[in-house]
Amino acid sequence: MRAVFLTVLFAIIGLLLSIALFYLAGSIWGPLYQGEDEATRNFKIFLLVSLGFIVVGGFAGYRVAGKA
Repeated sequence: MRAVFLTVLFAIIGLLLSIALFYLAGSIWGPLYQGEDEATRNFKIFLLVSLGFIVVGGFAGYRVAGKA
């Protein structure tokens, strides 16, 4: 049960970090698109990066739970 909890917790933390990363990038450099096509492209990039953060976070949580 602990492994599942930590895996999900770390995955959520990874998702929140990816959201914060993209928010920070948008705050610093302003809008990263000039039209709907570029906005769609950036959203797809956001989804892929978020998925990567979720997977890495979940794996890290699983590893932490295994060592405890």
